[in-house]
Amino acid sequence: MKVFDVKGSNWINSVEINNENYDKYSNMAMEAMAQSFDAFMKNEINSDEELELGLVMTCHEQGCEGQLDKEIICLSYLVAENAGYPEIAKAMRQEIDKVQSQMRDERNK
Repeated sequence: MKVFDVKGSNWINSVEINNENYDKYSNMAMEAMAQSFDAFMKNEINSDEELELGLVMTCHEQGCEGQLDKEIICLSYLVAENAGYPEIAKAMRQEIDKVQSQMRDERNK
């Protein structure tokens, strides 16, 4: 078993992953992020403040803090899709596209 720390915008969730079920470190990290996204959606992450997801989620195995080769970063909408929230993922992607369009319009003025 390996324990991964998953970070959202203003929270950290620790997830235990059975490494015997995965052949790659990145797949373990994605599973940890998917489980954390699910916990986020179900309000299962303890915090004294209102939790925010953020554009990206990051993940690393406990004890590997600061090791760039162990830090996995993923767009939150991709994690949402992987975690079984396709409608949430679609809405998140649409918001990203909307902002990109606004930025493009602003640059072309």
